[in-house]
Amino acid sequence: MLNLDAARVWDHVLSSGDTLASRVRWRGGRMLCVIFLLTVALQLAAQKACSYDIIISVQTLINSTPTGLDSRLYTPTINDYDKCPESTLMCFAEEVKVLKYESEIEAFSLIRKLRRIAGSFKKPDCLQCELSAERATKQFLRDLLTVLQHMNALNC
Repeated sequence: MLNLDAARVWDHVLSSGDTLASRVRWRGGRMLCVIFLLTVALQLAAQKACSYDIIISVQTLINSTPTGLDSRLYTPTINDYDKCPESTLMCFAEEVKVLKYESEIEAFSLIRKLRRIAGSFKKPDCLQCELSAERATKQFLRDLLTVLQHMNALNC
């Protein structure tokens, strides 16, 4: 019976135009606005091409790559990144995948991070990976590190 009485009182408050009811509605509306704005801000932050942990992943990969590895990998440049960031990062991701298979190193998280960051760009794909110069493994990784540092300098 208490619930029915409480509902009647609330209906009366709503119909009487009481300021308490308008304050409760306003708080709910403000809260929805705050939640909406936080959601939009988080989405924009997630789309920003900025990642410090990917630098650490590449440095770790440089240190753990065997010295006798004789792979030649397509290696985009900073200029390629400036023109076509998505294609450049996807090219690096595919070449790290090749490196992973040839050297049996663990690089899955690096590949995933590169693809995630590449997806945050809205520029069209324009770089064909196979047109990039082929470099030795260590040089490829150093160039990848340089491009990622350049990306962070622009976006962080």
